[in-house]
Amino acid sequence: MWIADNLLVCNQHFNVLAARWKAAGKDPRHTRTRVASRFARIAYQIVAGGQVCRHPAMQQQSYILEKLLIFHTAHGTPMAQTLADLQAAAGQLPQSAHAREAQPLSDILRKLEHGRKRGPVPIADIIPIVLARLGVRLLQSKASGEADSR
Repeated sequence: MWIADNLLVCNQHFNVLAARWKAAGKDPRHTRTRVASRFARIAYQIVAGGQVCRHPAMQQQSYILEKLLIFHTAHGTPMAQTLADLQAAAGQLPQSAHAREAQPLSDILRKLEHGRKRGPVPIADIIPIVLARLGVRLLQSKASGEADSR
């Protein structure tokens, strides 16, 4: 129900629905319950259904891996963590979403390849794409000074 309250305040789609139901004379508890029910269906579709979120409020396709890469680049996340997160997210995507998710990453790579003549590109933008293209997998090593478990 807290999620429903937040969606009613912060999400334009649910805000419009709430205004429509209010104009129809529905009780605010009815509105809150319907929003919670719709959210539960969306969450179930994602978690149990193994699908990427599809919602009427989404005007354009959202790309998970691209957003994750942009987030890590903006926050200066260490490259090992960025790659680990990208691989974990890619592993969670259903097979049907792989082609859609690859498109924006290949667009970024194409821009980087064609943009070399215009000036320097931050290494943080290049490394994840090159390593992903090469299919490099991360290996977790023990931190220096950790005791061996014998």
